[in-house]
Amino acid sequence: MMVINRHLTREEILKLKKGILPLEDKCNALAHISQCSHCADALAGNYESRDLLSAPPDFISESLTKIEQLPKSIAGSRIRNRKRELYFYGFKVSVAACIALVLLFSGTFNYGITLLGESRIAEADFSKVNIITENLRGFSDKLIHIQVIDRFGGGI
Repeated sequence: MMVINRHLTREEILKLKKGILPLEDKCNALAHISQCSHCADALAGNYESRDLLSAPPDFISESLTKIEQLPKSIAGSRIRNRKRELYFYGFKVSVAACIALVLLFSGTFNYGITLLGESRIAEADFSKVNIITENLRGFSDKLIHIQVIDRFGGGI
């Protein structure tokens, strides 16, 4: 599709109105009219009031009635849906909390932990950690003793 970079001529607009414009030119012209307000106004200006269809006599009153009813029903249903969603969400959260409390206080987790503790987890051997701790404690005591001797001259 070729983009028209100019305004449509009066002849092109009349051919478009009468429907005798070739299909490719018609597509290009309509694409241009959708982007160009000048050409859209020129096309709309070619139609006289007798060319347009008239609206039914009760069109305005019926449209206004439907418009007045529409927002109330949509807004009301949205509020009801939001309240329903909030209640349902609160219900789900409270049920989940109750189930968690039942499982916690029923001892289910403790039973599983004791089974795992007996079969898979061995007691930790901290003997090497204790040896390192004692060595560091002895080293820090020696440092403190040396600093006291240096500072006070061994008079303690």
